[in-house]
This record gives sequence, structure tokens and C-alpha cells, in this order.
Amino acid sequence: MRPLLNPILRLSNHRTITMSSSTPRPIVVSGPSGSGKSTLLNRLLKKYPDNFGFSISHTTRAPRGAEQNGKEYYFVTKDEFQDLIAKGGFIEHAQFGSNFYGTSFKAVEDIAQKGRTCILDIEMEVSSPYISYLSCIRL
Repeated sequence: MRPLLNPILRLSNHRTITMSSSTPRPIVVSGPSGSGKSTLLNRLLKKYPDNFGFSISHTTRAPRGAEQNGKEYYFVTKDEFQDLIAKGGFIEHAQFGSNFYGTSFKAVEDIAQKGRTCILDIEMEVSSPYISYLSCIRL
């Protein structure tokens, strides 16, 4: 992988991550719903499970079927979600319908601490302007 020229990511007014040259940089896959992001990511994770990790998003929606907290999503209340927003805990977040979804800094850091490249699956509509910077990172 090609190193960044500037290893400091300023992703929000509240948070700066200093990345060493050995820290894997996150990869952002973005597109509208139904564009094939999940298919691409599932194939990548299946073929290279030790190299990549998928960030687990937070959501305020209820679990569906056999979904488990901490596996498919971190299921939180709207108050907990709003608290994380206020504390600058999300790289990006958005509202779809009556539910909120977001990627926390901690979710990305957890993958990086395992020595894996974190992959973020981001819908096109996001409320954070910092995701634009993240999606431009060259690897």
C-alpha cells in the first residue's frame, strides 16, 4: 500500500487520529443502495479475511431476525445515538426514515488495532462533510 503524505486525519472538530506508517488506512466504499457494495465487500472479506475488517455501524432501529448486537450492528437508543453525535463519536452518520445509522471512530480503530484495513460501507447520503475527505484517501 502507498503511504499517505500526511499521516494525520482530521475527521471532525472533535477528533484527530494520528496514523503511523504501519497503521492500515480505512477504505470507503460508497454508493446508493442496491449498487453492489455488499456483494463486493463480502467477496473481498471472504477471500482476504486476515487483511480486511468490516466496520460495524451503530443504528437506532430494532434488530431483525437473528441479528445480534455487536455483530451486524451496535443497536442503541436514539438518546444514546444523539449523545455519541454530541461527543463527536461518529466519522459519519445519517438518518434514513425514522432511524439513524453511523460509523463510530471506535469501530474503525478496533479494526486497525487488529492490523487489518477497515472497510466502511457508506450510503451516498451522509450528514458529515468529513467523509468526503476520507473517501479521497489514496492507498
